[in-house]
Amino acid sequence: FSTICSMKLRLFSSCSIYKFQISNFKYQKSAIKSNSIPEYRVYFTCGMLILCLLAVFAVRLHIEKLTGDSLEIFANTNGIYGDWFLFCKETIYFFLAVVICGYAIGERIFPDYPCQVNPLYKKAAIFPAVCVGGYLLFSCCSGIFSAHKEIIWQGVCTEFEGLKAIFSYCVLFFFAYNFVNHEEILKRFGKILYCFGWICVVLAIWEYAVMPLLELPFMKYLIAPAQYRDTASTLKHSNTFRESMLMFSNSNYAGCFFALLFPIPVYGILSAKNRKNRIISAILSVGGIIAGIMTNATTAFYVMILEMGLLIIFCLMKKILQWRWLLVIVAVFVAFVLLLDLGTGRAFSSTILKSMLNSGTYETDSQIYQLKEISISGKTLHLASENSGYTIVPPYESGEILNVIPDSETICEIPEQSFNTLRIGDTISGTEIAVQISEGVMYLDCGYNSTIDFAVTTDGLKLIAQNGNLLSEIPKAPMADSPLNRYDNLFTGRGYIWLNTLPILKDCLIIGKGAGNFPFYFVQNDVAGLNQTNGTYHLVIDKPHSLYLQIAVTAGIPALICILVLFGSFAIRGMKCIWKSDRTEFPNDSQMQLFVCLYVSVCGY
Repeated sequence: FSTICSMKLRLFSSCSIYKFQISNFKYQKSAIKSNSIPEYRVYFTCGMLILCLLAVFAVRLHIEKLTGDSLEIFANTNGIYGDWFLFCKETIYFFLAVVICGYAIGERIFPDYPCQVNPLYKKAAIFPAVCVGGYLLFSCCSGIFSAHKEIIWQGVCTEFEGLKAIFSYCVLFFFAYNFVNHEEILKRFGKILYCFGWICVVLAIWEYAVMPLLELPFMKYLIAPAQYRDTASTLKHSNTFRESMLMFSNSNYAGCFFALLFPIPVYGILSAKNRKNRIISAILSVGGIIAGIMTNATTAFYVMILEMGLLIIFCLMKKILQWRWLLVIVAVFVAFVLLLDLGTGRAFSSTILKSMLNSGTYETDSQIYQLKEISISGKTLHLASENSGYTIVPPYESGEILNVIPDSETICEIPEQSFNTLRIGDTISGTEIAVQISEGVMYLDCGYNSTIDFAVTTDGLKLIAQNGNLLSEIPKAPMADSPLNRYDNLFTGRGYIWLNTLPILKDCLIIGKGAGNFPFYFVQNDVAGLNQTNGTYHLVIDKPHSLYLQIAVTAGIPALICILVLFGSFAIRGMKCIWKSDRTEFPNDSQMQLFVCLYVSVCGY
């Protein structure tokens, strides 16, 4: 599905529920007592947990009327942007956050005997409260001083991750820290996650083997108002190969989700009291791996392997899992893979290769003239690769032809040349450059996925930018001349985005640019860089594809430090807690079993 959006809203909300375990576990375990909290808190907490998880599947059409600079940068949308996946999730999580705040206040006011089990009010909570509070404070300050205040609350239209979402993240974090702590709640929390894992795995396999969920005939009645149901019925999977995305707009986000979810079935194996339940959990664990593979997400594939390796090492070191059960899991995995491969006409084996090799994404080849530089100088266009360069001169007067002037030491052939057509054979690279003029537009074809388009005007050449604007100069990425640009193609072009985000950080030492403001400060329409990494310049880089860079740019480097300190503390304290756990008690300690799996889950994510 075509909308480009971020997945962090769904994942980080689930992560917030998980992360409380790591810092809170060792402080609370000795203090937990049976029946020490009222029953209504148990029901409320479990209800909120279920709603937070089910909100992952929320899909509903939202029509956004663009204003301000959003209208400029997304001009090719005619001032209207349709979102199916993100706005509704942001709204749902904000609603849940408001309900949680209301409940927390009411619980302190109305009961005659307020519940006393509140870890958030104890000294141990000061550290996470300062970290999360600092993140929220710097996010708010960045929004106050932002140059684009119209998008601060909800975020940019392709992401919908404004202060509304950030507030929700923080509330969900504190909710989990304070409420999901009692023995009864932890037990139900594990069961909720286990059942949720089954739902996600079954739906993912269905989507891969049968059809995408959003293409089911009845879905149009659920995801769109009556006037847009015909549009909803036309939603189709944009890729030509099989993959599972569930209710995410991008398979990579679905892959991250399954990497986050995968260790949960292992909790079922560890906590199973009999062979039957252990086998069922082993099947679910295998299904989780397969569902992750079905997303074609390479990073998620290797993260799940790492998670599996960590869990196996832990179990073997603590001598809590026998080798025969590992062999059973491997046997079940091989059987599932063979059955799926046969049932899908050998498509699943191709999916495994795609996940391993990151194939199916854009890759340059030998038939492309590799642009290193492209610039406009008045009425001429200059383009160059590593070893050759050309100046293109379009005709402006009658009788003139479309001409080319090779750079010195450039060797080429010109098999075709006329008033509106030019073909250049670059001898050194063995590639061809084609230029065509039609109705005042010059199309430059270097072999990429799309042409580079220019308007031939009386004032000279103008680049037709991705938003339809005419530019007399071609923007150039700030790191274009850096020796680090050799890493631009890393991780399917993310290296290009990461490197060219770094210069923005010098203006974010105290506060950031504001939530949703990233696309306004990243250099767009960098023709050479975008073509090299994405095969086209007809796109907007609307996010840095890195949680940490995004926090630094939008909320400031101090906010990033708060999050890094928080995550680092979780990782260190969690590892110490796991390392010191008693092997003899572990088989009967369901809280520690859940803790270990959630720790691996969060660290993997």
